Amino acid sequence: MQTERLNIAANVKRLRVAREWSVAILAHRAGLSFRTVKSIEHPAPASGEPETKTLHDLAVALGTTIIALRRDPPQSAIRNPQSAILNPALLRIRASKTGFIAGLIRLFTND
Repeated sequence: MQTERLNIAANVKRLRVAREWSVAILAHRAGLSFRTVKSIEHPAPASGEPETKTLHDLAVALGTTIIALRRDPPQSAIRNPQSAILNPALLRIRASKTGFIAGLIRLFTND
C-alpha cells in the first residue's frame, strides 16, 4: 500500500510537470481542491491511499488511467521529469509571445 501511494504521488507529479501545469491548474481541471492535489503529490507518512473517485478525476484530467497512476514510474521520468511529452497546446502558447493571453484563454475554454 505504501509503495502504491508513493507511485501515485510520483506519477501525478510527473504527468503534471510534463504538461507544465501548476498544482492549481491540475486541481481546477480535475475538480479537486489545491490542498487535495498537494497532499497526493506529497503524502504524509500516515496517510492512506486517495479515494477511487479522486484518482479517477486526476486520471481523466491527466489523460491516463488509475492503473497507470498506480504503476511504478518510468526510471527516465524519475531522473528527468521534463523528458515526458509536453502538451501541444502549451507549446503553441510558448511559441507566440504576442498571443500568450489569448492562448491561455483558448487553453482553458477548449476553443
